[in-house]
Amino acid sequence: MVCVALSYVEVDKAYYTVPPEYIGQQVWVRWDSREVRIFNPRWEQIKLHAHLQPGQFDKVLGLGGGHGPLERQQDYWLKRAEELGQPVGQWSRGVLERKGPIGLRSIMGLVGLADQHSFKTINDACASALSRGACAKCKPTSPRPMLSAPSPAISNRTCSASMTSA
Repeated sequence: MVCVALSYVEVDKAYYTVPPEYIGQQVWVRWDSREVRIFNPRWEQIKLHAHLQPGQFDKVLGLGGGHGPLERQQDYWLKRAEELGQPVGQWSRGVLERKGPIGLRSIMGLVGLADQHSFKTINDACASALSRGACAKCKPTSPRPMLSAPSPAISNRTCSASMTSA
């Protein structure tokens, strides 16, 4: 198993990207001279890459196609949310605390609503959600059925790096 650090796994001194939800998680890696396959802990393939030469990096695109590290994207989208108003910023911070990097998509969607709705409407909606505890404590107000399996929790643990070769 390999620990994902900053959205990369290292295989034969080359670096391959994985989806942001696997940062800090352990994944399985199998490779040969042509390809590198990355699997989640349940052995479901999550990424397939062409084999790279040592020292090369796979092209990095973050959430929503943005360039750069995940932390920079989180800062960017939080700043955009906070510019819409204090309730929007507070709600957005709560989403990131609850969901981690996966919550960034919700924040991007909320910021995108500013194209169709007034700042007042968006702030009122976020203030209402916060007053009901939807994100102040980051617990859902009512249970909702899951449409798909929940994604694994993201932790900041350190991982030992060992890999398997095909």
